[in-house]
Amino acid sequence: RYDYIALAQEFINIKSEYRAIFLNQELVLLYEKDISNANFTGNLSPLHWDGAKAQHISDAQILSEINNFARPIFEELDLDYCGLDIVLDEDNQYWLIEINSHPNYTIFTRDNGKEHVLKVFEKMLTNLASK
Repeated sequence: RYDYIALAQEFINIKSEYRAIFLNQELVLLYEKDISNANFTGNLSPLHWDGAKAQHISDAQILSEINNFARPIFEELDLDYCGLDIVLDEDNQYWLIEINSHPNYTIFTRDNGKEHVLKVFEKMLTNLASK
């Protein structure tokens, strides 16, 4: 038996897909969902493809572009902590795919170690302690 409700969106020819972690509207971690050496395994989520990698991004230009793209989101939504799934299309236009209230770091830490994520949680705890 199937549900009759469907959610559809315009097709986006994706060049790059990112997860942007924001804490108090500050971009604290960014990584690309790299599928350049991956094989589709039936799960549409790119990081679940065989050989997919979470590639930490520290490039200042990309960080600035993602940060500027996200600003209007925080003008509309009061979000203290979230993971934004953002794609860049073939025309170099950014799109918001979804907002995650509880982003998962399993694949990121597998590919990059725990240090970056520990810094995010340290900032989070420091912020909570100061309230």
